[in-house]
Amino acid sequence: MQRSLSNALARKELLDRLERLTPEATPLWGTMTAPQMLAHLADWMLMAKGERKVTLRNLPVRYPPLKQLLIYWLPFPKGVPTSPELIGRQPLEWAIERADVRKHVQSFGNLDPNMMWPEHPVFGKMTPQAWCVFAYRHMDHHLRPDPSRESWSWERLQADGHDVSESANGGLRAVARSAGGDARPHRRSSTCCTRTRTRRAPRACHQTR
Repeated sequence: MQRSLSNALARKELLDRLERLTPEATPLWGTMTAPQMLAHLADWMLMAKGERKVTLRNLPVRYPPLKQLLIYWLPFPKGVPTSPELIGRQPLEWAIERADVRKHVQSFGNLDPNMMWPEHPVFGKMTPQAWCVFAYRHMDHHLRPDPSRESWSWERLQADGHDVSESANGGLRAVARSAGGDARPHRRSSTCCTRTRTRRAPRACHQTR
């Protein structure tokens, strides 16, 4: 089942990750700082609820089947362009921006599914289900170090007791810490990412657009 901001557990997961984010967190790529990323998320949520107007664009992705693939399934590419109205704002104080994002995420649990949702600037008309799924995926994208590895994230490896670093070819290098505190390397996959199929416990890192 697709994760969605209409689901209380999905909202809690994102909010837990948001609480671990610090203003000093740095991206692995892109130019947004952590405060700028929070300002972008807050403005994006306002756009999703029809409270911030953005310019609509007539692009091929407004039409099926590419539209549905991008909304529900395909990972976000690095450097994907966004509406200029949703970037560039001077961030407010960290606590204020984070509280705004938290408030907007929580508000998805109280939205009327029969309300008139706005058109997405790229995808055009979307169902309430599509908006809630895409809102989850958009925020998840910004809280991940690399959206191309959605199944095996840096944050999950670190939470499971690994020292994680980026390898020379852009993959993840994970080293497990033993009970005594020493490090022992794991066998790495072809993508240099040790795959652990355990709990999902987030790390405070963020992703720029």
